[in-house]
Amino acid sequence: MRVENMNKSHPDGLLAGKRIVVTRPGAQARELGEQVETLGGEVFNFPTIEIKPPENFSPFDTAVGQIESYHWLIFTSVNAVEPFFSRLQRGGKTIAGRKRQKSWRRLASARI
Repeated sequence: MRVENMNKSHPDGLLAGKRIVVTRPGAQARELGEQVETLGGEVFNFPTIEIKPPENFSPFDTAVGQIESYHWLIFTSVNAVEPFFSRLQRGGKTIAGRKRQKSWRRLASARI
């Protein structure tokens, strides 16, 4: 649901009078918080996780190095998409074909 066109101070917003705890980290919390406020809700930011790179990329790099052997690649978090592409490129791999490249760009830009 896109909420950017709604009045931020609208007293009859969908979340008017509601207090919402946002547990997402950093910029993700700000973005969601702004949407909640746009709908009239009161935001309490309470990050419960911290997104940071692993101390050792070896297992991840090994998996990326064998990417051709996978049938599916499923991202369970937007926080995995950018690091995946970074490690893929670092390992000298590319996404073959224009159609696939376009799909990956869409995926990345959609922040899925």
